[in-house]
Amino acid sequence: MPLADKTATLPGEDCVEVVDAESRPLGIISTAEAHRQLLAHRSAMVLVFDRLDRLCLGKRPNRSPIYPGRLDLGFCRHVGAGQSREEAARQGLAPALAGAGGQLCQHGELPACESTGFELISLFRLKLKESAEEMGLPPETYLFIGQGELKALAGEFREMFTPLVIHAFEKGALFGPDKDE
Repeated sequence: MPLADKTATLPGEDCVEVVDAESRPLGIISTAEAHRQLLAHRSAMVLVFDRLDRLCLGKRPNRSPIYPGRLDLGFCRHVGAGQSREEAARQGLAPALAGAGGQLCQHGELPACESTGFELISLFRLKLKESAEEMGLPPETYLFIGQGELKALAGEFREMFTPLVIHAFEKGALFGPDKDE
């Protein structure tokens, strides 16, 4: 589907706005086509932290066609055409976490590039009121990890994580600047 056709999609197909480097919309296209053509588009991601400021990573299903079993930043959703980034972020939260935290706050942004799947990612932060253990989150599905732990594991065991986790961590987008530097 050519980009010039700004509204041609199949019924029920998710659509996103293709954007330029300043996040200005250029047209509307199906999400699948935006990915196929490697076109920049928006997504929203919620970084979930527990009371100890540990970041929540989710384990990708073993049946996943991309990076099965790896730890990922799992609370992400494409920003649909005409949708706000905050609304997409809220929709991307797992049901178990949606009502468990405080206020959703803007955290930062990752520019669209190969490592982000050409998604301009708006980052939001959500701090949980309870610990993962108190919430009963399954440890085989979620891992809460601190900045130092992630730095050590990413240095020695990069294959445990999706490329997006490594990219976002190295850009200082997850926790902020490394406190050791």
